[in-house]
Order: sequence, then C-alpha cells, then structure tokens
Amino acid sequence: NAIELNVYFVPANLTMTVNDTDLLDSTDVGMSFDNVDNGTVQVNNALVNGGGAAATAGVRILGSNASFTFDNASQIQGVNGTDFLVDGGTGTVNAAVEITNTVGRSIVVQNTTGGNKTFTGNVTDSGTGILVTGNSNNANISLLGSYDMDTTINDAVTITSNTGAAISVDGLDINTTDGRGFVANGGGSLSVMGTTNKIVTTTGVGLDIQNMTISNVGVAFESVTVS
Repeated sequence: NAIELNVYFVPANLTMTVNDTDLLDSTDVGMSFDNVDNGTVQVNNALVNGGGAAATAGVRILGSNASFTFDNASQIQGVNGTDFLVDGGTGTVNAAVEITNTVGRSIVVQNTTGGNKTFTGNVTDSGTGILVTGNSNNANISLLGSYDMDTTINDAVTITSNTGAAISVDGLDINTTDGRGFVANGGGSLSVMGTTNKIVTTTGVGLDIQNMTISNVGVAFESVTVS
C-alpha cells in the first residue's frame, strides 16, 4: 500500500526528518508538502515508486517557504505525473534525488517568487521533459545534475516566461526525434554551463532561445546536431 505524507498549513517553524522510507503505488501524491511557511525538512534515503499507478506527482512542494533537502540516496520512479514538482512559494530546495521518468515530466518548477531551487541528481527522462515556467522576483532555479533526456516527439527542456528569475543549467545529454531539444523564451536570465552539453534531434529544432537575458556565464553547448 502507498504511504502518503502531507504537511498542511504550518504557520510556525517545522523541523522534520524523513529517513529510510518507501512510498509505493500512490494514486495521488507520494510525498506532499503544502504551505509549509518556515523551518527545515530533510529527506534521506526515500524511495517514491508510483508503480505505474496514476500518481499526479512523486514529490510536490506547494506554496511553501521553508527549506527542503533531498539526499542523493533518495529516488523517484514509476510516476505517471510529474516526478518532482515545485509550485509557488519562496522556499529553498536542494534536491540530489535520482529521478527515472518514463511518463509525464521529470521536474517542474513553476510560479515561485523567490528562493533557490537546486537540482543536482541524476535524471533519466523518456517522458515529456523538464519545465521551468512562471517564476519571478529573483527566484533562482539551477539544474546542475546529469540529464539524460530521450523525449522523442516531446521537447526535452522548456524554460518559459520567467521574467525576473535566473535559470542555470548543466549536464545535458538530449536526444529527440521531432521534439525540440532546448527551448528558452519569454524572459529571465539564462546560463548554460560546462563543456559537455549535447543536443541531437532527428527532425526537430535543436536549440531555440528567444527573448532571454544571457548571463555573464553564457550559453555553452559542445554540439547541437539535427540529423
């Protein structure tokens, strides 16, 4: 049976540690933190496995301003919806969690209005890719893990409408058929770091950047191939 963890409407400081926990076959959300105003949440060695059930998210952090850390022994897999969703709030998220995604999106960060969201884990995505959208007010989103994206007809990485936010990306290995490889438009500051970022697409657009502010770090790809 699934174990569903929810934290709702916490007005005071919250100190919480989740250790060695398996959350299996959830039909809703595996681990959900909703409106956690302050405090610190640490998740260690947790497994969220949707088991192909119709879970809407593996981990969801909604409207929260606290600090959340997920260690590199934690894993998310088998989720039909979004594996890791951050929606709203000004919280700090440090996620080294390993994500294996075959349906839906692996990572979504949307509507945040501040705070640092940093992802450093290994992500394997053959679903509908990564989405960063609607963030503002000096929110910082950093995708600094390893991203093995094979999204076929779907866009692999989409960054859109993030005026006032800063987005940093590294570790991209993107393959699509008809889908676009990397899309960034509609405002915000963009950095693509490192020397090994690659895009290969069969008939799609490899790289599409419009109306973005390129940071001093710049945008670096080893190769962009349309075959």
